[in-house]
Amino acid sequence: MKKLTLFNIITIGIKKGWSHPTLPKNLLKLQLHPFIRIFKLLGGISILIILTKVYEKCNISVLYISIILSILYIKYNTYLNYYRIKHIYSSIKKGDLDVNKNPLYKYASLFSKLIFGLKGFCKVATGCGVTLGIFTEIETLFNIK
Repeated sequence: MKKLTLFNIITIGIKKGWSHPTLPKNLLKLQLHPFIRIFKLLGGISILIILTKVYEKCNISVLYISIILSILYIKYNTYLNYYRIKHIYSSIKKGDLDVNKNPLYKYASLFSKLIFGLKGFCKVATGCGVTLGIFTEIETLFNIK
């Protein structure tokens, strides 16, 4: 039998929080669909085209197509981020991240919730950063004041 130490308990909590998905199962299944994968690839490429100003070397229609695709991609990421936050909140409230009902595992449950919340926050923050970057570039592109 393994000796139960505080380090072992915290490790169990970190593993549970890290392995728990930040999206519901139906959205995880949706992200595996081939059309969604192609859309994510095209959305990322269109954002890179705008941010690196490759459109200056191409036809003006490339810019407009890139803007439309990037706006659709941002809406898709916003949709995912909304349901990610909702799923994180409900998982913590329902007790999905509780390691054990034993009082010894109270710290494991706390670390599980902490790691799960940080993981979800980082995934939401990257989407917000991309959104702010692309809209800043579009603003400077069209000289909107």
